[in-house]
Amino acid sequence: MHVSSPSSTIHILHRHLVSVYAVFIEFPHFHPLSDPPHKPTDDTTAEEFRDLLNLNLISYFLASKGAIIAMTKAMAVDESRYQVRVNCISPGNVMTPLWEELAGQTADTLATIKEGENAQLLGRMGTEAESGLAALYLAADATFCTGIDLLLSGGAELNYGYKSQVP
Repeated sequence: MHVSSPSSTIHILHRHLVSVYAVFIEFPHFHPLSDPPHKPTDDTTAEEFRDLLNLNLISYFLASKGAIIAMTKAMAVDESRYQVRVNCISPGNVMTPLWEELAGQTADTLATIKEGENAQLLGRMGTEAESGLAALYLAADATFCTGIDLLLSGGAELNYGYKSQVP
């Protein structure tokens, strides 16, 4: 079995990120029905990638999630000839130190955390341990899975508004 070298994996990631960067940053008025603009990978600087991270996000954030899923599928196709599986995980509200810190900056920390919990059908946040187990599952047990996006969301995408069905 062939395993991609770190440099080839970085090149593949860089190639896909440049495509996303070119469409959303360099060419914000790009029309999706026209041919995509072409900018060679070697002409993209680290500063341009850093600029990508400094966007005023929401729509770009959502588009980036779609781009990651598309990149996962493309890489799964590219790497399948080497028997390498490529998958991604899309987490929902997972209680992390960052989540706690941001909730702590609101007027009512406990109410903010409760709102996050109520946004999940299961009525609670995910845990870092559950995130790790999902990654371990994809790496070790899901040997016939490639090109998938594993939703680790507590059902947040299944309903609108207050979701918890837990009494």
